[in-house]
Amino acid sequence: MSKTAKGLLAALIICVLAVVGGLFACKPLVEQAVRDVLRTANPDAAICSVETVDINPLSFTLKLGNIHLSDQRTYDTTLKEISLTLSPRFVLACVPFLRDSILPATGDAPLFSSATGRDLIEKSLIPGDSVICTVEGLSSGPVAMDAAVLKRLLDGQQVPEGELMIAAIAEKITYGPIRISNTVPGEQMQSSIAAVSIEGVDRRTWKRMTMDATEVTIRSEGALKMDKLEIRDIFLPDADWFGRFLDLVRRTGDTGIDEFQLQLEALLKDAAGKQMMTRPFFGQLTVKEVDIIESPGRKNENLFHAGEMRFDWLGLAPHHFKSSLACDFSTKPLRGMITIPGKERIALKWQDDTLEKPDAAGQSCLRQTGRLSLEGLVDLDYAYNFFSEDPSMMDAAISDLSLDLHDHGLTAVLAYNIDPRPEAMEAMMPMLGASLSSDLNDPRDAEAIQTFLARPGTLSIRSEDPARVMPWIQFIDAAALGRMLVFTATPGEKSLLEQMKALTAN
Repeated sequence: MSKTAKGLLAALIICVLAVVGGLFACKPLVEQAVRDVLRTANPDAAICSVETVDINPLSFTLKLGNIHLSDQRTYDTTLKEISLTLSPRFVLACVPFLRDSILPATGDAPLFSSATGRDLIEKSLIPGDSVICTVEGLSSGPVAMDAAVLKRLLDGQQVPEGELMIAAIAEKITYGPIRISNTVPGEQMQSSIAAVSIEGVDRRTWKRMTMDATEVTIRSEGALKMDKLEIRDIFLPDADWFGRFLDLVRRTGDTGIDEFQLQLEALLKDAAGKQMMTRPFFGQLTVKEVDIIESPGRKNENLFHAGEMRFDWLGLAPHHFKSSLACDFSTKPLRGMITIPGKERIALKWQDDTLEKPDAAGQSCLRQTGRLSLEGLVDLDYAYNFFSEDPSMMDAAISDLSLDLHDHGLTAVLAYNIDPRPEAMEAMMPMLGASLSSDLNDPRDAEAIQTFLARPGTLSIRSEDPARVMPWIQFIDAAALGRMLVFTATPGEKSLLEQMKALTAN
């Protein structure tokens, strides 16, 4: 080997040793930085400890063991172990004199490329709210943080908690199985989730969140099972809102759980009010395969099953929503109020499209159109303009109403519950017609309704003046309905008498 080659090799070895030596020199700085950041990020914690902090400078692997955080008033959190493959830039940023040159003034700073953890336990210390949550495992892909926020943390500066909540950037985070239990007497609840996954986190926006195989059991009397919950295009509230929320949580030990719920409701309304002016909270929410079970483990009777429930939030300017539901439910819970012969379960389908638009007078309203179907009973097509400025909707009103009720047996069922004898109901029809004529004060409307009742087919209802706004309260006034609405009827193939006789045969 030539002298030049030997010199180059020696220089290379020296450089490698220098780099390795530098990395090992960073080791205590990184370990101390981790402890400092943990303390800085949890300023309210009376207990903030990590039993072991170990970093391998060659693989950039950081292992933390037995982390314990608690304010000794509202929460107590422990994490058995977490292992992270750190970004080299983060390791170097832990060296104070390198920090300014390593971290950009704006943009993102990578923290780690992967992470795994196990045995997370969180306990509520709030009196009357005895909840324990355990997470068996968690894993994450690459995670970064707002560079300016990370620099302040490493410098030992206090960063508002709300700001920390929306400073992360992550490809995918998954945790589970999760178990939650509440042992408060009279409110015992057990719930479990197989896995929660969050994808595409970029500060206030999340691309997608899913929850798989959720089950909630209350006092062994009932259970809710949900195969999948998926939310897309999530937009979180701002840092100020998260700061107020976390402050409310900290004060729960003083205010009590009831006051906490009232203040949380007000805080959620405030967030909704602000965000409704900017962009939707989410783009799409889908729930699949939902079951409500009575007496799980004993009767296991399925009271309700939904194949899919979906809500699409399509925009704010103008507001635009689409909703749909496909489900079936047991008639058993209804039997104390109504008897539906031959129907052990009823299939329901619902579709709705709501769009903000000006009405005929130029006033802003929500135009709702859709169809509600009860299989073998009725189809209802509806469209109307909806008005309300009061959150309680006490001022709710409608205009340009269009209803088409297509009867497939519902009228006969309702008549059966008034008097199951077909002949008796037939004898009541003339008296009902006279009563309707008097109440509605419109013979044509009364005749249309009586035609529909005698031979159920289609009953159509329209606003007499589409531009006239009708307060909901007027719908309990029959005379007002006669003035504001127009009723027309298309007779069905079979009379009410024939339909009722078919019911009694069942």
